[in-house]
Amino acid sequence: MNKTFTTQTIGNQKYQFLALPGSDLFKFEIINLLGSNVERTVERLTGKNVYGIAHFIEHLGFRAPKDYTTDELMSLLKSEGTYNASTDHDRINYWFKTTSNRMATAIKLVCNYALNDLTKIPEDEFKLENKVVYNEAKRYADDDQTMFHFNMVSALNNYHPEDNVIGLPDTIEKFTLTDVILGKRIMMNYGDQLINITYDPNHLNPTIIVEEIESQLVRFRGGPYWDKVGEEWKSDLKYPQPGHVAVNNESEQVLTGLVFDVITEIFVAKLGNAYLAHYSDSSLTDIIREKNGLTYGIGFYNDTISFKPYTMFSCDVSRGDEDKLIQLIQSSISESVEKFDEEAHLKLLRIVDLQRVLRNVNLSQHDVLFWLSLWYPDAMKRYEDILAKNIDDAYRAIDGDCSFEAVSEYIGNVKQIASDQSWSRVNN
Repeated sequence: MNKTFTTQTIGNQKYQFLALPGSDLFKFEIINLLGSNVERTVERLTGKNVYGIAHFIEHLGFRAPKDYTTDELMSLLKSEGTYNASTDHDRINYWFKTTSNRMATAIKLVCNYALNDLTKIPEDEFKLENKVVYNEAKRYADDDQTMFHFNMVSALNNYHPEDNVIGLPDTIEKFTLTDVILGKRIMMNYGDQLINITYDPNHLNPTIIVEEIESQLVRFRGGPYWDKVGEEWKSDLKYPQPGHVAVNNESEQVLTGLVFDVITEIFVAKLGNAYLAHYSDSSLTDIIREKNGLTYGIGFYNDTISFKPYTMFSCDVSRGDEDKLIQLIQSSISESVEKFDEEAHLKLLRIVDLQRVLRNVNLSQHDVLFWLSLWYPDAMKRYEDILAKNIDDAYRAIDGDCSFEAVSEYIGNVKQIASDQSWSRVNN
């Protein structure tokens, strides 16, 4: 039996299924496709500064949900599997991972904390979690490097200075229970829900799983949630523009972020970025770290900002080395592009395939398919028939479509942006 990945819309609900035979794994995840973007909408609708409230709402989902006390929920979460949740500008995700025979438990638990309307939370528990999130924000605020990465998008998009997912402690401290209930209601009504399911087809099948999910979802529908009001919140989104902006912090290191608006084919970009970052003889890692010792490490990767894909560079260097860093980036990319030929292309494909095999020995690493399908649906749609039969064959098909000509064109465009410095740049 092969590993497979499929997407289905049942009723108005979108499901993504990752089948991992022989794993005995069951993971259930609900994603709300709004995240802290909701905070701009709340501010527009109410006039109130609620930056940081989405992350706080994520935390509060685990308190006094529909079917459990907080203590009962936490006891089950710790004894029946593993769990977590996270918030970004574009989404909040809640998940629980366990074994096949605990499928029903996993679904009920996630529905309780992902779809918690927060109305049962006692004031004392609200204040307690407010203190937790307040102190988490203070901890982040003491880490200039972490906050730089949180603040990059806000600075590049000219958002409110607190619009960085985490927010500021002093603002978080002022949130009320009324604020979070309203924020969750707007989040659920404005944002779509996506459900991800990882399962072992030797033990479960999608029909049984969906029946169990629907039996739980119906219990949470019909209140203030699920009354969708459209996507007007997208009018609050902004995008990075070419130029140079600053983020104020007291880091002794100079932190640099670069955004390249260059991606048209995501899989070609991922391959080209791997080559430029690590696998060329003159890669960014080799030139900046190994040959010049300017940093411990560089980041060069694809990401999304306001649902649009970009290639991102991040690095920290000693103060005074900023100009040298830019020169090394330019020379590294230029030299790597000049060296790229069909032999280098074949070598790159072999390396990437080997790294994928080693990474996917841990079957749960195939979770990346959920996110690729979410953020790059058009690219994934080309491979949906193959993915539904054999994930490994789909990977080979993807690599086969990343031709020498396509990768050459992509890295050539990166080189042009680097040469012109027509990127979006942010420094502290």
